[in-house]
Amino acid sequence: AVENGRLDLTGTLSTGAVPAVNFDLAAELAGVTFEDAALQQAIGESITARTRILWTEGEDVEMRGLDLRGAGYSAQADAALTAGGRTSILTATGKTVLEDLSRFAALAGSDLSGQADLEFDLSYDLLGGSFALTSKGGTRDLALGIARLDPVIGGDAALELAVNRSPEGIALDTFSLSNDQIALAASGRVANDDGRIDYSARLANSGAFMGVQGEVGSAAAMAARLLRGETQVSARLLLNDRILLDRASVASPALDIRAQGELTAGARQLTVTGELFDSGDLTGAPGGPLKATVTAREGDAGYVVTLDGTATDLATGVAQADLLLRGATR
Repeated sequence: AVENGRLDLTGTLSTGAVPAVNFDLAAELAGVTFEDAALQQAIGESITARTRILWTEGEDVEMRGLDLRGAGYSAQADAALTAGGRTSILTATGKTVLEDLSRFAALAGSDLSGQADLEFDLSYDLLGGSFALTSKGGTRDLALGIARLDPVIGGDAALELAVNRSPEGIALDTFSLSNDQIALAASGRVANDDGRIDYSARLANSGAFMGVQGEVGSAAAMAARLLRGETQVSARLLLNDRILLDRASVASPALDIRAQGELTAGARQLTVTGELFDSGDLTGAPGGPLKATVTAREGDAGYVVTLDGTATDLATGVAQADLLLRGATR
């Protein structure tokens, strides 16, 4: 509902052999109310819009220079409405500035906050509900209300997104968020009865995510947890014309690490296998086992390092992340 509104429409309407319109539209709406409280919070009570509307019979309806503004947000775009196939397709290309993301927290279902400045390209089936959206830009002081994640996704970050929805489900082709603390990436598909999301993360300082900030005392405390109880250490090194690590192992009630390989200069190659019986000893939240194999090989240009690992019910203490990590992770 709208309490007060003003609509200015000027231009030409052709009714000849080929009907056409060319209008300039300006609208000011106040006292706008929605039944959906989350939508009300996002859109607000006051909206202004300006655009040029062009249409010729048999062609798309065009909205050129669309400028939409509300409290704390604005969007500028060129859009078109294409009718056919018993539906209408809205396409739009433009940019948006969101000065206060907390307005969209209820719609997002999280304690969202921060700012965003994004370019976007949208195609939306108004009747069928299918859409394709790509977006690229930046965020500032982004937060999701997740205590361990918010410190590393804040500040100035680059965001890129490509997602589409069809009758088969939702496809996340691209998601990436990166700043000087973290680089997050994800892609995958979710259908009505199954789905898969592949994700990766790179942290400049894992202590920032774990809440220890890389402090020596915290590192020592972690080492104490991993080496608690009786720890057994053994190694055998063979020295002749080569340096061979025949075996090395460190075993405690928390972990089992084994290594072997060659340490000869110019031919170094080392394989380390390890199992952490409770991944919570690293993350601080009780979880399942974590197994990993690291291989390092010396080459002409330096070292080539590969890592292969599996985990079951890996836990971080962050509820949203733990849902993704439930079951087997590779």
